Amino acid sequence: MTLSLPPVHPALKPFIKSYHLIELEAISGFTQMVPASTRCVLNIPCGNEVCIRLKNKQFTSSEPFLLGLTTQSYSFASSTSQLKSFSVEFTDTGFHALFREDSQVFTDRCALVEDTGNQGLSVLSSLLAEAKTASEKITVVERYLLPYLPPDLDVKGIQRMQAAIHLIRQHCGNINTVRLAEEACLSERQFRRLFAEFKGCSPKYFSRLVRFTHLFTEVMQQQAEVSWVGLAYKYHFHDQMHLIKDFKHFSLHTPSHFPLQQFLLSSSLSFPVPENKKSSCKRKINF
Repeated sequence: MTLSLPPVHPALKPFIKSYHLIELEAISGFTQMVPASTRCVLNIPCGNEVCIRLKNKQFTSSEPFLLGLTTQSYSFASSTSQLKSFSVEFTDTGFHALFREDSQVFTDRCALVEDTGNQGLSVLSSLLAEAKTASEKITVVERYLLPYLPPDLDVKGIQRMQAAIHLIRQHCGNINTVRLAEEACLSERQFRRLFAEFKGCSPKYFSRLVRFTHLFTEVMQQQAEVSWVGLAYKYHFHDQMHLIKDFKHFSLHTPSHFPLQQFLLSSSLSFPVPENKKSSCKRKINF
């Protein structure tokens, strides 16, 4: 399997975190697990049907679809021996800022783009579906979104949320809502409302999710050498049982029964890319 991470246009970096091009060949179909995710993703299957199973609901499509923030692990699968898929991963504030959609609507949900009712998103997805190669798809994104950038962006609101989310990530989720609201110069009630519109969940829940994503990445990097007691201390869990409870909530597995091999693709998407390789990165993952 090849995973490509093409560069994002500098003007779009506040809105798009990354592009992903996945090309996979297998003897038969395949299934991969993905941990709870903190960002919205626009998925464009390239001639293949993709099946997503999320919270006991199954979604199957060969058409462009949007996957919002997910609060639990989910699986994606294909019954064919070949899979090619292109996706646009938005930044923490990018999806809401670009398309003016309340992110809460898409939390834990897969939705066909044509069913969202968002004209801008529908036009972009149609153009992406028509483009053949990855470079053509990226050109489509840039040519469409650069002139599309809303002239009346709520810059102040975006900056407040970006700063708050940066603090949450910087502290690995160990920061309280009162401090975040103070940093954003908003009342706690205003901050919670605005945060939910941008991220699709409360700041407290998002902080838990961020802590889990940091924990998950470290577990995948350490693999057999994991010290759960050490990780519980490092990420400020009350104790090891508290870590196990959160780990099971977001991954649907306890640490002792965690199916490492089923998350290999997820680890490739989660691991940070070295700065000197970010311009154009390709990775091969063996199943």
